[in-house]
Amino acid sequence: MRKLAQKALLLCASLAVSLLIAEIVIRLVSPQDLSGSWGEQTERGLVVNKSSGVARHQFGGRVVYYSFTAPHLRAPAPDASVKVLVLGDSYAFGYLLGDRDTPVSLLQARLDEKFGAGVFSLLNAAVGGWGAGDYTAFVEDFGEQISPDVILVFLNTDDIGRALQSPLWDFSPADGKLSRAVPPRRRFKVLLNDLPGYQWLLEHSHLVQLLRNESESLRRKNSGAGQRPQSLGPGSEQNAEAARRGKALGAALFRRLGEWCRGRNVKLLVTTTGWHKPPYADSTEPTRAFMSGARTLFSELSVPFQDPSGDLRARMDGDADKYIIQGDGHPNEAGAALIAEYVFPFVEAQLGDYCRRTTKCTGQPAR
Repeated sequence: MRKLAQKALLLCASLAVSLLIAEIVIRLVSPQDLSGSWGEQTERGLVVNKSSGVARHQFGGRVVYYSFTAPHLRAPAPDASVKVLVLGDSYAFGYLLGDRDTPVSLLQARLDEKFGAGVFSLLNAAVGGWGAGDYTAFVEDFGEQISPDVILVFLNTDDIGRALQSPLWDFSPADGKLSRAVPPRRRFKVLLNDLPGYQWLLEHSHLVQLLRNESESLRRKNSGAGQRPQSLGPGSEQNAEAARRGKALGAALFRRLGEWCRGRNVKLLVTTTGWHKPPYADSTEPTRAFMSGARTLFSELSVPFQDPSGDLRARMDGDADKYIIQGDGHPNEAGAALIAEYVFPFVEAQLGDYCRRTTKCTGQPAR
């Protein structure tokens, strides 16, 4: 028994030394960006932000920290008399931006300055890689729990294409029928996220980060997913049929979201990030095809809508590098400020109208 214990101890020591050597070699030869995990998959297959804690995100020399609060929101989420649930993808989330530098946080600061602190609280539920199908599913799954007064959607450049690819919905263009599907969960990922110390290892160990990156790369390859990051623009199939299906699916999803809001007396607002490239006519890309008829659709649904892309793009013209994270393509701090600047007049007008029509803008958190 004693010899067995000694052998086990020697084996453990040898393993520890081997892992330490591997860690040192990777740090010297192939250092990794040390980023934690902040996404999780619900029982119904929807990918959401985690509901607590902090996650480190590194891209080369850029290191930021994301804070989270329940239910599945990016912090800060201040108390206020009117709750505005914000939905969108990585641009609204603030990918590679600190908590105070996201378009949503900057928009919150502008609203506080205009209406006073405590009147509006922007609750940022946006997730990188989300599309119209994801944020509609989020509202149906978590809307009752959050109980927003207003929902603000940031429609980005691939949101309809992603909806076409999403396993969350079954859609029949022939009759317009839309029903929720429940894709299988990634059980191994769920298990890893629940392991004590896994988050710490991701943010501190180059070896663990390398293994994670290789595993994700293999998974994407086996699933047939492309290597282009989802969040950097249209990546969906581009042809006349995809455009037709995307336009119909987008309309069905927003009708469903609008019905949820009307049934609960929630005001629905839709803006874009301003990163689209008008004009949209005759496009075979699903999101651009949807945008070609967006004003008509939202007018029919009585949903206030704006697209500041023309003006924002004119502002960026010839100087786009000033507003993006080099080597990545997402908006940097200046780009996030630009989004907030061009979205604010629309949001200010709509929320001001909301205050005039209700008695909720008291500046005191709702009980």
